[in-house]
Amino acid sequence: YPWQIFFIIITEACERFSFYGMNAVLTLYLVEQFKKTMPTEEAEDLSTVFFHLFKFLSFFTPLFGAALSDSVFGKFRTIFYLSLVYALGQIVLSVGAITIVENYPSLPISFAGIFLIAVGTGGIKPCVVSLGADQFKVPEQKTEMASYFAMFYAS
Repeated sequence: YPWQIFFIIITEACERFSFYGMNAVLTLYLVEQFKKTMPTEEAEDLSTVFFHLFKFLSFFTPLFGAALSDSVFGKFRTIFYLSLVYALGQIVLSVGAITIVENYPSLPISFAGIFLIAVGTGGIKPCVVSLGADQFKVPEQKTEMASYFAMFYAS
């Protein structure tokens, strides 16, 4: 079994944990932010719109990630650079959630973080699974590759 596979599986599991963990509370966070400037019902509607826009971007940007990977950077560099964008987005979103400073522009900062996360996660989606598959020697490691795909999608 190629030793690189374990790093790929662990990294993907951490990325998915980060994405779905943030995803679970995003709407609640946006509702609380919007309630500062509008009634609750409007805040809930607007947060739902932005949540779905975020999901759309997360699943649309893999087209650009695949194009970058295939024609510009290659799989490894695309994953590396867009993982940095992803991590920066998580940091920016966290900084946007700061509430101890009065008149702090938390909503624009949060939107910048959400956009970076969507670009980062979408950009690495098409590259990670194929980078792992490239580590195997086929047909000698055909059964190991099948178990890799099972582990990858389970993570």
